Amino acid sequence: MKEEIERGLSHMLETNQIRKVFWHMDERVEGLLYGIRQGDDAIVVGDTVVNMEGPYPLDIGRKTGLVHTCSDIVVMGGRPLYALNSMQVESIQQAREVAEDVKKQSNGLGVPIVGGNTQMENDLKPCISFTVVGKLETGVEVHASKDASRGGWFGNLAEMMVKSKRGVKITSIPYTRLTRYMGTYMISVPKREVERIVGVCAKNKCPVVEVGEVLNEPLMKMGGKIVVSEKKMTELIRKFPYHRPKA
Repeated sequence: MKEEIERGLSHMLETNQIRKVFWHMDERVEGLLYGIRQGDDAIVVGDTVVNMEGPYPLDIGRKTGLVHTCSDIVVMGGRPLYALNSMQVESIQQAREVAEDVKKQSNGLGVPIVGGNTQMENDLKPCISFTVVGKLETGVEVHASKDASRGGWFGNLAEMMVKSKRGVKITSIPYTRLTRYMGTYMISVPKREVERIVGVCAKNKCPVVEVGEVLNEPLMKMGGKIVVSEKKMTELIRKFPYHRPKA
């Protein structure tokens, strides 16, 4: 478990240097609420939410890439409206086959593909990327949310705590493997909203687990033990390039 914890925590810092290259770009976009400085699941400008994912290996992206890209729109409080894709293929026939698979994702989600790019450059591996545009919607009061990614549910939960300079007492776990993440949403809500969240999930036949409670102290507890100390969390907070959003 110790190795999985370290892996999840180190994932948060992997792209810091890349983000810092573009750090001041946020200042050049009018109405930007979430951008490079927030490093969140999508960017928000006004009431528009935009996310890009990929390149995925072609065999994976053609089956689930659009789903994953839309997930980040949803977790930011938006409704996906439409999408674009860009694919690198070996032949037109392969492009047609991939397009049919992407169309199935599109129809299933109700998110139409309205544009993109198809190329057949030599010496490039087949792959596909997606961009989805959505619109913010009002709803349940949410303090923080995350579509768990490569850092696993534990690493992404840690990122939520680092950004808010808080800690967490984990009382139950969504998966036994801390690095497991596919299809996992995590949200932090006031206690008064928990019953409503459970009701929404039950209505939509979506499994839900109350993972734990937020602590004022910046540390992480699990099973009665401190698994990430206050010293370590303070170090992560110091190293993490993050500015609170304007909204």
